[in-house]
Amino acid sequence: MQRFNPKRYFDLRNRLQSDQQRLWALFSTLIISLLLTTLVLRIAPPATETGRLIFRPVDSVTEDDRTQAEQPPPTLPPAIEPQNLVDASAILPRSAEAPTIIDDIRFTSEQNLTVANIQTLLDAQPGTLKAALVTVGDRNLSLAEVVVGQAYLYSLNPKLLLALLEFQQGLLTNPTPNPDQLDWAMKYQGEDEKWRGLHGQIRWAARELRRGVRDFAYVTELQYRDKDVKGPIPAGLNPSSYAVIRVLAQTMTPEELAKVLSDGSFVATYSKFFEDPRQTLGQVPAPATPFLRWPLRNVTYITSFFDHEYPFLTPNQSLVSWWGRRETELSYDGHDGWDYGARPPEAVVAAADGTVVWASNSDDGCGVPAKGVVLDHGNGYRTLYWHLSEISVELGQSIKGGEQLGIVGSTGCAIGPHLHFQTQYLGRNTDPYGWCSSEPDPWSSYPVGTASRWLWADRPNPCDLGQTIAVRPSDQGFSRSEGNWQNAPIGAGGETLWITSQIPITTTETLTDTMSDLAGVATPQPTPSQPPSTATWQTSIPSAGRYRVLTYIPYYYNGHDDAVAAHYVIEHAEGRSDVVVNQFVYANEWADLGTYTFDPSKPAKVELSNETSMADQGIWVGTTVWLPAD
Repeated sequence: MQRFNPKRYFDLRNRLQSDQQRLWALFSTLIISLLLTTLVLRIAPPATETGRLIFRPVDSVTEDDRTQAEQPPPTLPPAIEPQNLVDASAILPRSAEAPTIIDDIRFTSEQNLTVANIQTLLDAQPGTLKAALVTVGDRNLSLAEVVVGQAYLYSLNPKLLLALLEFQQGLLTNPTPNPDQLDWAMKYQGEDEKWRGLHGQIRWAARELRRGVRDFAYVTELQYRDKDVKGPIPAGLNPSSYAVIRVLAQTMTPEELAKVLSDGSFVATYSKFFEDPRQTLGQVPAPATPFLRWPLRNVTYITSFFDHEYPFLTPNQSLVSWWGRRETELSYDGHDGWDYGARPPEAVVAAADGTVVWASNSDDGCGVPAKGVVLDHGNGYRTLYWHLSEISVELGQSIKGGEQLGIVGSTGCAIGPHLHFQTQYLGRNTDPYGWCSSEPDPWSSYPVGTASRWLWADRPNPCDLGQTIAVRPSDQGFSRSEGNWQNAPIGAGGETLWITSQIPITTTETLTDTMSDLAGVATPQPTPSQPPSTATWQTSIPSAGRYRVLTYIPYYYNGHDDAVAAHYVIEHAEGRSDVVVNQFVYANEWADLGTYTFDPSKPAKVELSNETSMADQGIWVGTTVWLPAD
């Protein structure tokens, strides 16, 4: 495989030898920049729109409302009843340190905290936030939508953001907050006041909480309200408690923070509305067996991988792929999901049955808000679909797997159209492709991480084929002809071969022969070529029936473009079928060769030649499987 690499930019620049070429390149860049600027200005909402705060009409605050502020909030009704429960502390990592402010598992995980349930909690309080609407792009979002959206985006418990709003400015219970209390809802006025406004303050707090658990391993100081004042981090903190203290410190003096830590006032505020945040969760849904399917209407190529070290959207000069390899060529360092290179009007579809728990705009600081959809699958897992150009579903809607959620786009922080697909287990980002290495998974032991497992139900796990009818390159049922075969260290069963393609030998056409004879010259001969190389997979099918035939294509850099027209021949009970596969599109996936009838009396066979329409491309030869289709 040979794909775009930014390092090659300077090589390309050095090839522009003449002044004329450089002038044309500069001119073209200028024109493209002007066109893109014009496009952004046309589609982006006015800068003053996003973050604008308005309030729905509500009844006047009564004495009963004030009395209710002193009462515990209502019990939130469950949105989805999970099955197959296990103890949370047995399956999720957390710090060995006792939680000072909040437990590491509770920091990211809590069931049934949907927009509707958060709105129910706000409605029970006399504060005005229950009526707040925040403009984000072309939509007005309730405060519940804003809080839950930020919580899903940054893998947070939304209760934590609500507790901070109450602790800092009393906004859950205060029926008459003044404008300054709303503008500085989290009391953060740093960075030249760029986060002013209720929406900006919530976004800042969510971002800082996420950065707190990201940076905990190597930070040594707290930043206080005065940018020139820093101090040591209190000893004995777990990562999640540090994250909360990091947020509070930036709005306080050292003395004020010390008082909060000594009197337990933040914990008391949280406990007043919810429960003691230092207590871990009890029973939670167990990790699921495979249940997901391809999240697009059509198969397309992968552009970015999940980084197991670590998925914080921040580079650390290391990307560890699900194969357990430390990669230098893969995109991109810190990525928390998978990117699929589709373009509009490609439909984004539900990867499994679920309920729409969020469907709106999210301001991620890139000018045009990102359109996204979040599904809760009722088993402890959520799937997130970002950068959409259109949203086709509504909040609370029940969805079947394969139903359309929206259209691929490039909204938010996207470089070109694509689908960013994300999977969360108990609020924590997890890799649906699992972990395929004997080495420890860095993310599985991180205090706010989780173990990853293969979750795709529509194709087998290439790292654990089990009883699947499979033929690997090292198996007796595999054979190959002579050729310059090379090995790659990844793939289904941990092995893959590849060889470069060649154009088939063609005979000289009759017209050329005739013209050569008339001219009295020798007939031109075709360019000499090596005989084609072939690979063959053969097995015996245990029982007659329909079988789906798949072959695995790895995502691996071998210095060649992947073959766009690899030619397979499948032998089955009804004869032979030719299938042409674009291996570039299927890199890191199983290529579907079709479903056929097989009979135990006849061998099941697949053959692949290195002859294609384009020479010098890489042709991958990995594991082939036969899956019962009935």
